[in-house]
Amino acid sequence: MVAILRRSDDRPASKRASRMIRRNRSMTILLSSTVALTALLPSGPGPSESTKRAVVATTTTMSQKAAPTPTTSSVPKASVPTTTAPARTTTIPIPLLAPHLITPTTQTTLPPTSTTIAPVQSHVKITSGPDPVDVCAVLFLWYGYNQTTNTWTGGNGTSHWNNAPVGIVKDTPAAGYYASINQIPTQLTQMASAGINCAEVDWLPPTPTPSLNTAINDATKVVFQDAQNIPGFKVSLMVDAYNTAPITAGVYNQIYQYVNTNFYAPYASEVLKFQGEPLLTFFNTPNSAIPASNPNLTLRVIGNNDNQISPGWWFWGAPSSFFSSYGGSVTSPCRSGYCNEPSISPDGFISITPRYDDQAMNVPGGRNGYMVADPNYSKNLYQYEWNYVINQQKTRPGSVKMVLIYSWNEYHEQSEIEPHTTASNSGVGQNYLLNITASNITNLERSN
Repeated sequence: MVAILRRSDDRPASKRASRMIRRNRSMTILLSSTVALTALLPSGPGPSESTKRAVVATTTTMSQKAAPTPTTSSVPKASVPTTTAPARTTTIPIPLLAPHLITPTTQTTLPPTSTTIAPVQSHVKITSGPDPVDVCAVLFLWYGYNQTTNTWTGGNGTSHWNNAPVGIVKDTPAAGYYASINQIPTQLTQMASAGINCAEVDWLPPTPTPSLNTAINDATKVVFQDAQNIPGFKVSLMVDAYNTAPITAGVYNQIYQYVNTNFYAPYASEVLKFQGEPLLTFFNTPNSAIPASNPNLTLRVIGNNDNQISPGWWFWGAPSSFFSSYGGSVTSPCRSGYCNEPSISPDGFISITPRYDDQAMNVPGGRNGYMVADPNYSKNLYQYEWNYVINQQKTRPGSVKMVLIYSWNEYHEQSEIEPHTTASNSGVGQNYLLNITASNITNLERSN
């Protein structure tokens, strides 16, 4: 889910193709009604994690600017334990997959895969209130996979770290160009310290041979495993838009079976439930296909297509004053679907974002256009959206059930809130957005 997810009915075909190339997904899995998912996916949990990843202890300290304290809350600062993530490497002993459309570039010297991050301003947990709200962040696990050696190495030039025109990043993670599988413990701890209680993992089924998809699938299991170490932390999967052909009920059911067998059943205590059942979302299903019903799952389509299951879960919106340009046109700064107030669905879902800027990918071989919203935080979009959520919960108690932050770490669209150095504003610290998040989650809990 691209933060600037454009509706399939009005987005140019070239842009839809660009998005599919960036995600490096559709070329590895092309399911249709005649291709069974079981032919592509291994059944059962597969090899143990001990055979997939060797853990070595590495610790590096990174100097960091102090993040400015948000002015929207008087939340007292609390000491949050720093977390050093163990390094993990995964080797898949299978022949190399056919070349991807996105090919890795020559590797540079690798940054540390484990970094001690300065503590964020922890939110103050408010335990009172009859109707708790889940606050989730979209987590991407596609960073730092070496598609030449089929191992998680991290480093500039590995998957999604400046490895292609559609993989350009401008901001710098506080942990360096990490390998996602190594960074998971730190990421979950940082989320929890800010009051985020759920990770919405961008996921795709694995392929029969080594690929980024298969590596992401392995890393997804690590998310569920590491969530066991954080009391109350939950995980949900969002199936990304990996297929351009309509998905049949049979294929949907195969996806349900795989997700349940490999994630939701083994880690039942860590799965986020919505309306009483484990939540499984799909991002912009092909041709706005409706997921086949399943009594054991709460199913939702998330994104920006018009013809979604009801109640459709929309990504963020904001008044046009927050936008700078859309597709290079300063006279029409944003498409109509985003030039709106944030929207709460009938069942209580709302999505917000701190900013959006995918202009760096508007290059040959990249995206054909771009959209920019509050690129240097000068318009305070993130606080505006939090204010909307909190005010709605105050005036309409119980109207908000789930807040989805887009995103934890989508660096290509510069919507990330995880600790990072912001290229467009050197005056803010690495924890700037995480501190704003913590303060507002406290305010949301107080309003409940």
